[in-house]
Amino acid sequence: MLTLITTGIFFFPNNKDIPVQDETTLDPESTSVAKEPSDKKPSPALPKEIKPSDIKDEFTGINEQFDDEPRIQKMWINRGQDITLNNYPAADAADFQHTFFHRGFKNRVVTCGEVQFRSEGIAISNYQRFIYVGIQSSYLESDVINFDIFWDKLCVQTY
Repeated sequence: MLTLITTGIFFFPNNKDIPVQDETTLDPESTSVAKEPSDKKPSPALPKEIKPSDIKDEFTGINEQFDDEPRIQKMWINRGQDITLNNYPAADAADFQHTFFHRGFKNRVVTCGEVQFRSEGIAISNYQRFIYVGIQSSYLESDVINFDIFWDKLCVQTY
């Protein structure tokens, strides 16, 4: 008889994290274990690789003209890179350069930069500009007509 203990963290309105343990008993004869390797393709949700630009500075892309804390700006930049890569299904990796945090039109927070997608280590696109505008939305220069206008409004001008 196997005993499995899982630990979870639940969030309560008073913002205190309270660890909770849940004990579940498993019967080894009722669980199934594969005795032969599967011939199915691996899950498409494999982690993708993001290669940072050559500059290793922790605060690359941080914009001091805005009041947002550097760690918040850096998280926004990292999220923008992750979403941009995940929204391009043919790629399993990406190289990012000149990526930065910005507040553009109507004080909208965005991540802007350049990306080159790779598949199995081979570049499958040239560097192109991208804009991450939040949640799951990112836009590539090759996908948007008049991208220059979009870039100018969100990544260059400050209102």
